[in-house]
Amino acid sequence: MQMLAVLEYIEETLSPIVVHSLELIGILIIIYGSIKALTIFFKDGMNLSNSLVKITLGEALSLSLEFKLGAEIIKTVIVRDLNELIILGFVVVLRIVLTLLIHWEVKQAVLTGDLERSGNSIQKMETSYNGVKESDKETTNE
Repeated sequence: MQMLAVLEYIEETLSPIVVHSLELIGILIIIYGSIKALTIFFKDGMNLSNSLVKITLGEALSLSLEFKLGAEIIKTVIVRDLNELIILGFVVVLRIVLTLLIHWEVKQAVLTGDLERSGNSIQKMETSYNGVKESDKETTNE
């Protein structure tokens, strides 16, 4: 009986701390990714056709949603009634769909042919999405 009380105490004190920490990490990633994307956007002379801005922000949003999804999953431990569980379920499904859409959009932007003009960082991103390392690509070209 004492072990159950200890576990409940840990759940009530530790779970909210972990949830808030994961959500804070997600927010910080969004802030960092937004600043990085804005920097790229302004350095390129506010070129609206630069796909690197879209890719940078999309990847930051996708990673952020992963942390926020982790927080939502941990929240399921804290849920006390059915209404909270239903709302939490909808939030989790929505975040999963958003993560998949952002990932798909970023992958499509990386795989399009118009990204070659954006420089070396795009080539590295393309190879990471295709699963080929830059060094492997160079050895096959020789």
